[in-house]
Amino acid sequence: MLKSAVLVVEDDPYIRKGLASSLTKAGYEPSVAEDGVAAWEVLEAHPGHFSAILLDRGMPRMDGMTLLRQIKDEDRYKHIPVIMQTASDSKEEILEASRRAPTTTSPSPSPGRP
Repeated sequence: MLKSAVLVVEDDPYIRKGLASSLTKAGYEPSVAEDGVAAWEVLEAHPGHFSAILLDRGMPRMDGMTLLRQIKDEDRYKHIPVIMQTASDSKEEILEASRRAPTTTSPSPSPGRP
């Protein structure tokens, strides 16, 4: 059975490792990137490979909103579902992501959060 490939874009190494581990246990094939720049490089190196992207909003070099805009503006990638995570509880930030593309926004997992 072919596993679905998921790109995990998260700057926190603890969260990135945990998400990749959970996806592997659930039967997915995760690839990881530490920020939007690295994620774009992974997408460009493997076009057509990913069936979903799990994207953190706040990251260095290129944040999640900038990467989301690039993904949704590119015909090769705009069909890929994006699940955006954020540690922010700002309604404005969540609405901004929802307006940009059909996304699911979820709170980022963190060590102190249930």
